Amino acid sequence: MMGTATTLVGVLPTYATIGVAAPVLLFVLRFLQGLAVGGQWGGAILLATEYAPAGKRGFYGSFAQAGVPVGLVIGNAVFLVLSALFGEAAFAAWAWRLPFLFSVILIAVALYIQLRLEDTPVFRYSFYLLAMCAITFTSVYLVTETYEDEMTRDQSRAETEEAATT
Repeated sequence: MMGTATTLVGVLPTYATIGVAAPVLLFVLRFLQGLAVGGQWGGAILLATEYAPAGKRGFYGSFAQAGVPVGLVIGNAVFLVLSALFGEAAFAAWAWRLPFLFSVILIAVALYIQLRLEDTPVFRYSFYLLAMCAITFTSVYLVTETYEDEMTRDQSRAETEEAATT
């Protein structure tokens, strides 16, 4: 979602082309970027800390915390370089779109990483424990149900026998 919203900023029509819809669309795209940062940021911190060796989780998690500020600095540096390369007129006319369009490369890198990423050992262990609890609960439930069914049948037999003897 983050990469798509960022790329779409690069192809957003201007105010002169679509009027007031341009700033509204820009607002929507920036809002989507913010939502995406929240989701990706939390996931990155979880992955970093769950893969970290014992005693180093905070240190590893700090790298994910630094991701957004580092990204902002790199983004501003790219804009500064493009502004210097193309000049103010070209930058204002079209070159400002290039960094947003370059985000397609980041989408490809992120997709490559995410498709090869496995669940963390902590998650796998937690899932294992959850499965064991579910199996135990189900087993206890089935045994209890079977016992209650047997008790009900025994009680019904006893009542039937008692009625037959009277």
